[in-house]
Amino acid sequence: MRLCLPLTLAIIDGFHVEVENCSLVLPLGMMSECMDMPTDNVSTETRQVNLRGEWIPYINLRELFGFAPSSKPEYVILIQFGQATAGIIVARLVGDIQAVIKPLGNLFRSLRGISGSTIMGNGRLALILDVPQLIQLALKRETRLVNQRGQKLTRISPAQQGIHPSRPE
Repeated sequence: MRLCLPLTLAIIDGFHVEVENCSLVLPLGMMSECMDMPTDNVSTETRQVNLRGEWIPYINLRELFGFAPSSKPEYVILIQFGQATAGIIVARLVGDIQAVIKPLGNLFRSLRGISGSTIMGNGRLALILDVPQLIQLALKRETRLVNQRGQKLTRISPAQQGIHPSRPE
C-alpha cells in the first residue's frame, strides 16, 4: 500500500455562513464583527450600510450568486483587508470552523469572490470566500453606483452625529 501526502497543506480558521443551501467559509482573521442587518440606515441605491455613523459598502452574497431575494432577516459581516472595510450580507451564521483549503480546478478559477473549497465535517462542500476580491468588488460597485447617480459618497459629519468640537473660550 502506498500513501501519497501533499507537500503543503493549508488549514485556516474560518467562520461558516450560509446563503440558501450553500455553505461558505470566511477567513476568521479578516472578519471584524457580525451583526443583524439594520433595517434602516441602508442605501440600496449605492449599496452602503450605515454602522455607527460610518457608511460602509456591502456585497449581498444572495445577489452575487444569483439567488432570489429573501424576506427573512439577514446578517452583515464586516470584513477587512489592509485599510479597506466592507460588509458581506449572509442568510445564516453557523460558527467557527477549521478548514483544509482545497484549490479550485481550472474550470472554476474565474469565479468571483471564491478562493477555494473545503469539505465540512458532515461531508458537504463549502466554498472559501476571497475577502480581498469581495472588498474590491464592493468598493468598485459603490463608486460606480454613486457616480451613476451623480451623488457624493454618503458620509456623516461629526456635527450630524451630535458630536460638536469644543470651542476655545
